[in-house]
Amino acid sequence: MVPRSVRRWLSPRVTEALGYIPPAAFAALVANDLISPGAFDAGLWQGLIPWIAAAGVVAVAIKTKSMLWCCVSGIVFYIVLSLV
Repeated sequence: MVPRSVRRWLSPRVTEALGYIPPAAFAALVANDLISPGAFDAGLWQGLIPWIAAAGVVAVAIKTKSMLWCCVSGIVFYIVLSLV
């Protein structure tokens, strides 16, 4: 544990900047699946599933503004669309 006299607080700008790390990492993972050269090799529907699921996640993001609900809904959308 650090003594109180040595603790340092981050500025609000740094704290805000660090808050962008989880959404940026999540977006990078999603972009990697959406923009894949061989996405449509298995067929049109198989290539569109990630795009449709991403559109559903965007709707959830606008409504809830929650990273947790975006992750959960993305998984559910993807599984449901894969079963169709």
